[in-house]
Amino acid sequence: MFLFVAVVVTMASYYPKASLNGEYGRNLTYATLLAQSQAEEIKTATFGYVTPGNFSGPLTFTQAGVTFTRTVAITPCAVNTAPPCPNPIDTTTSPNLTVVAVTVAWQEPSTTSQKTVTLTTVIQNFF
Repeated sequence: MFLFVAVVVTMASYYPKASLNGEYGRNLTYATLLAQSQAEEIKTATFGYVTPGNFSGPLTFTQAGVTFTRTVAITPCAVNTAPPCPNPIDTTTSPNLTVVAVTVAWQEPSTTSQKTVTLTTVIQNFF
């Protein structure tokens, strides 16, 4: 009987940590899906439409009591020589490049640190 109780107590002590890891995994998956859906939407737009003005302001989403904030950073490489754009600017390709970074941030209920997911892609104008 003592051995059975010892095993049950040991297994029960792992449950809270496993539960928190499951919660974090769910939130990480949801944040990644939010970032990916926005990146895919931007990739289907025409090159001229992908400007900071057309994708401005953060959007918030709530899932299972957690608030996620999605922001989009668009960097046209024709006017920017700082990272993430190539430096020096190549006059044949760089003006036709735009770097898009979609970031989703959220606060885990069990911690005080903010978590983020960032997906970055490059869009090029071939025409």
